[in-house]
Amino acid sequence: MSDREEKIAQAVDQLCMDLKRRQMSGSFHVATRAVVLLRNVVSHMRWKTADDLMVVVRTIGKRLIDAQPNETTVGCMVRRVLYIIRDEYDNAITGLDSVPERIGDGGFGGDGDDDDDASDASDSGSDSAAVGGAAGPATTAAAAAASSAAASRSSPNKHVVTRSQSGSGALSTLNQQSLYTMFDRGDVEAEKRTAGLSMVIPQLKTSIIEAIKELLEEIESSASNIAVRALEHVHENEVIMTFGRSRTVELFLRDAARKRKFSLIVAEAAPFYYGQDLAKNMAAVGVDTTVITDSAAFAMMARVNKVVIGTHTVMADGGLIALNGLHAVCLAAKRHEVPVLVCAGIFKLSPLYLCSYDQDTFNNLVAPSDVLRFEEGDVVSHARVHNPVFDFVPAHLVTLIISNIGGHAPSYVYRLLQDHYHEADYDLS
Repeated sequence: MSDREEKIAQAVDQLCMDLKRRQMSGSFHVATRAVVLLRNVVSHMRWKTADDLMVVVRTIGKRLIDAQPNETTVGCMVRRVLYIIRDEYDNAITGLDSVPERIGDGGFGGDGDDDDDASDASDSGSDSAAVGGAAGPATTAAAAAASSAAASRSSPNKHVVTRSQSGSGALSTLNQQSLYTMFDRGDVEAEKRTAGLSMVIPQLKTSIIEAIKELLEEIESSASNIAVRALEHVHENEVIMTFGRSRTVELFLRDAARKRKFSLIVAEAAPFYYGQDLAKNMAAVGVDTTVITDSAAFAMMARVNKVVIGTHTVMADGGLIALNGLHAVCLAAKRHEVPVLVCAGIFKLSPLYLCSYDQDTFNNLVAPSDVLRFEEGDVVSHARVHNPVFDFVPAHLVTLIISNIGGHAPSYVYRLLQDHYHEADYDLS
């Protein structure tokens, strides 16, 4: 094992430990650390083909998921990276006139590994040499494509119309495929599909790393991209209710406050009282803010125009795993026919369903000292106290999901899943 591979192993162990100890708060930080780790895995681990890389990513991803199964963001990021690998591989083989070497064909176009960081532009040449360099009699994809192009230029099956033949200066060179070459092209495409992900593709590492960088930028800018849509949903003199504190919701409301005058009601989200921090921040920017207890949400809902909340995860059916207490708020909104808007980045979208309402299955139960202090020994000794972190909100209680790419009804989530994940990666076990 090289030094860089050893560092990757240590980074995986550290992230697993942090997940087990719950030392990271918020989906944003979890997603960022997971994607950075997987980018380093692509850069420094040894792999020859996309199939090899996906095995490595799946193995590491399963370790991260097992460390904290309730942290769905980790699994979402592993699936996004697997989707990127498939997508970049498909883009690389599209348009090739011949099929490159693959495992079992008698050789490779190199060992597929480069100890230099492929994310640096100066190392892109070395990456292509590592992935596609010749080894023995094996032929690289670039050489195969070049030889095929040369053969096609000399092939009698393609008719070349030149200026002297056409008699017109406006017509230069025109290639026409005969029926023979059309069927031949179909054979090449069929062979590519049969090869799966086992072809050796030059520059594949570089393109995958660039795509992962774009994913990181998407995660980092998701909150601001959601916030710019605030004026489309918040109108003058409205009364808005929110619950607890969400970084994305706070940016959303701040952006709306620049040009809209509205009143804000904040449920404090006991026993953590995150809502008090949000109320303080919004009052500081001039928003008329009222803090209420969670139990008063139903009483106040009659005067509310819309509910704007954040979430930890958007499930495959459009349901939410959100802060504990939000289910009651959404039920009150449904009773009073108040729309519920959910601000959530695409990185929170999970292809999983909630199959059990058992609290140990999908929830995090933290120390009950926030609910009942241990100093109250007489009560504690006779009571069983639970302090769950999350709550499940069914899809029928959600009106609109506002993501960094637009607004979507919960029934549209299935289409978003198809755009960002591959069905083969839904189950990582």
